[in-house]
Amino acid sequence: MLGAGLVPGDGFSVTMPLLIAKRAPLRPIRALPSYMREADVLAGAIMSLNAYQRVQQIAATPRRNEYRLMSQITGEMIAARDAGLRGAQLAPALHRNRLAWSTFSSMCAAQGNQLPDDLRARIISIGMWVDKYTSEVITGHDTIDDLIVVNRAIIEGLANENAASN
Repeated sequence: MLGAGLVPGDGFSVTMPLLIAKRAPLRPIRALPSYMREADVLAGAIMSLNAYQRVQQIAATPRRNEYRLMSQITGEMIAARDAGLRGAQLAPALHRNRLAWSTFSSMCAAQGNQLPDDLRARIISIGMWVDKYTSEVITGHDTIDDLIVVNRAIIEGLANENAASN
């Protein structure tokens, strides 16, 4: 949707926040068994990493990333709504949604984005509406439901595009 036609590496990607759990203190590594050489262990780890990176390159297209991001955000918004949260209580889920749409809008406004002008304009327009409407939801003047409907429509479009590209 958004990264179309951009130079590889310049496509849309959102780094999801990582939750870092407290870990137990590290223990010293025991010596390798006599039949294993350190170089063999390192070579095996590098081969595994390379295989993982190849799979990621094949599976993680900009459309699939956008689909996954919008699905996660929309799921969070639905969970917050279903938990009975209202107004400012919805801020964490709404913030992520607002941030995603702000990013989409910025990418569409950037020179070099190869999406058709009318599609870029529509995405920017939706992003502006999401920003304004989110403020209405946080202040308690409206519900989160319309934001969920818009995101679901985008998810459906991305799903159709992903299915067509397979």
